[in-house]
Amino acid sequence: MTKYVWQHDLKGESDRLRLMSDLLDPSSTFHILRTGITTGWRCLEIGAGNGSLSQWLAQRVGPAGHVIASDIDTGLMKGIAASGPVASNR
Repeated sequence: MTKYVWQHDLKGESDRLRLMSDLLDPSSTFHILRTGITTGWRCLEIGAGNGSLSQWLAQRVGPAGHVIASDIDTGLMKGIAASGPVASNR
């Protein structure tokens, strides 16, 4: 495959990701909660899209935890909050 299927440079991409988050995040958080995730966990989200689930993970693991969010285009994660001594999108 030479090209990513869901091109992030298409008009309306941020709307598409928001709609996907609205639809899929409740199910994703339900399944993640079944793992027992709690304060202090370290999490990696690959293919974070707009970062909505990463932001939820960060709230769940708290300041003692750590979340890294990565995506082909991290620019679409601009709207999420980052805190702590080192905050970065990869």
